[in-house]
Amino acid sequence: MKLIKHRMLFVMYFIGLSFCILIIRSASLQLFPQDRLTQLKERLFETTVKVTPRRGVIYDRYGKELAISTSSQSLFADPYKVKEPYYIAKKLSSSLKLSRKKILSKLLNKKRRFMWLKRHLTAQEVKMVKSFKFEGIHFIKESKRFYTKGDSLSQVLGFTDIDGHGLEGIEKKYDDILQGEEQRVLVKRDARGRPLFADFTPFISQVSGFDVYLTIDSDLQFYFEKELYKAVRLSKAESAMGLVLSVDNSEVLAMINVPNYDPNYPNKVENKNDRRNRVITDVFEPGSVLKTFTVISAIQSGLAPSKKYFTHNGKFHIGGKIIKEAEVKKKFDPFLNMTEILSYSSNIGASVMAIDIGAEKLRRSLSSFGFGQKTGIAFQGESKGKLRKLPWRPIETATISFGHGVSSTALQVANAYASIANGGFLKRPRMIKQIRNPYNGEEKVFKEEVIRQVLEEDEAQTITLMLTSVTEENGTGFQAVVPGYLTAGKTGTAQKVDLEKGGYKDSEYISSFIGFIPAHKPKYVVYVVIDGAKDNFYASTLAAPVFSKVSSYAVRKAGLSPILFKEKDFILAQNNKKEQKVERTLAFANQIPNLKGLTLREVLSKVQNKGLNLKIYGSNRVIRTIPFAGEPIPPSKTITIILN
Repeated sequence: MKLIKHRMLFVMYFIGLSFCILIIRSASLQLFPQDRLTQLKERLFETTVKVTPRRGVIYDRYGKELAISTSSQSLFADPYKVKEPYYIAKKLSSSLKLSRKKILSKLLNKKRRFMWLKRHLTAQEVKMVKSFKFEGIHFIKESKRFYTKGDSLSQVLGFTDIDGHGLEGIEKKYDDILQGEEQRVLVKRDARGRPLFADFTPFISQVSGFDVYLTIDSDLQFYFEKELYKAVRLSKAESAMGLVLSVDNSEVLAMINVPNYDPNYPNKVENKNDRRNRVITDVFEPGSVLKTFTVISAIQSGLAPSKKYFTHNGKFHIGGKIIKEAEVKKKFDPFLNMTEILSYSSNIGASVMAIDIGAEKLRRSLSSFGFGQKTGIAFQGESKGKLRKLPWRPIETATISFGHGVSSTALQVANAYASIANGGFLKRPRMIKQIRNPYNGEEKVFKEEVIRQVLEEDEAQTITLMLTSVTEENGTGFQAVVPGYLTAGKTGTAQKVDLEKGGYKDSEYISSFIGFIPAHKPKYVVYVVIDGAKDNFYASTLAAPVFSKVSSYAVRKAGLSPILFKEKDFILAQNNKKEQKVERTLAFANQIPNLKGLTLREVLSKVQNKGLNLKIYGSNRVIRTIPFAGEPIPPSKTITIILN
């Protein structure tokens, strides 16, 4: 009995001790954190999913949507709940055009409770997969980037990756501003491991990023793109670029690269280089459009605009080389002044003038206008071009004067011309108008930035008037004229550099025209560049007509009234009313008279019954003429009368 009693006491003691241990362990589990159990609970009953929020919107200058974020359905699997992985992999690979092997490997990974199968399905794909009703296969709503204009503005806007991060263009440059913070969403599961909440709409519908307003006019952009594509197709060219700047502040109103691509499907582009914004990133020899700055350098060096330069009868021997004229349709006088050098686009005239100026002064002038330097536009990948360091050999001075031996971007050239058009100030080009917080409406507005003054106002006016001669009947840019509007500009036909063999390629050219309109009160700088045309490669007949069409669209869209009228529309001012701005044919003798300070009525009286084609614009009194007083009559028998 005594033994039995001892045994019973031992059993009772053991049971009591075990019960105490259980109570202590239970309290420990309830009161103190258990990392291992927490991890097990989270693996079985919770999962974390990364959700990309909606990006800010990209607008054009008028508030038209260019890039927006929309909701899309993405497909994921819970491998733990998938019962027929081989069958499901076969069906999904066929329906979604995915690798069966990759899908199967994801479905067989039972250690994971969340595996992406495909992101951003089409509506048809969503409908098909839902009809299968596979267990363990679910949808999540995500944010997807959509570009409303298709391939228009593609190199400017760029695109995003599947997770919504910017990879090219504005999307990349301003990714931190546009992109909201990536959110991690905790998804609860029931006891059987099924998601209790799979609708992420509340998370992706909120914009965490800011909206970006570009300076771009999307309508002007589209029209310019259409005209460039047409020119490329007709001339069998390789590519083209186009640019429109606002004269007032160097805002980019249009920036075109042809060919382009659809940023909604960036991986479908055949040539990855077509995704590059070549207006900013690529350099080329600008050709004769650079002659304008050679003339500016001459004027700033104190040389008289009326000074004549011998063009060596079409062949200029220098440094063991021969310089010839590039685009000559009519014979001209062997002695040319600065205006005529621009009008006829004389390579030899520019070369002789550059030798007269000297390499040091010419380089200083080109550098002041921004050649050989980045413009500072807020866009990745900008090139600075190449402007040789001194000393220059005489042949280098000569060729650089007409745009060979120097390289630049299209943006550099256009911005340099904008400084002439605005009266002499080089300004930093801009593509961003403002950044706006969609929550509270706060805005950061970007204002113009003056880099430096490069011309006096009277110098800018003189160059502008010289450039109007380029678009006169005998000028190389005659086909750039916009009827009713005074046009200033310059043609450029440059041989392409052979990057493999060195030197220049035979019969391969870059044709361009740049100008501003209206010349008397410039509003737009328009630059047209067509690369590698096989047919009709001369700038005068290829690039100039595109300039005319785009400029005509721009001034009429802006509501600018024409100022030039034909003779039948010309009416003299009556009762001290302001004289109308006109174009009129008149007569003249052998020398340009001094008309400065005369009224329009007095001008008409003085040159009556002479023999000259007279172009008149402005009102009040004459401030200058082109050619200048005392100079010989030009072969075209045309002078321009500028009234203040």
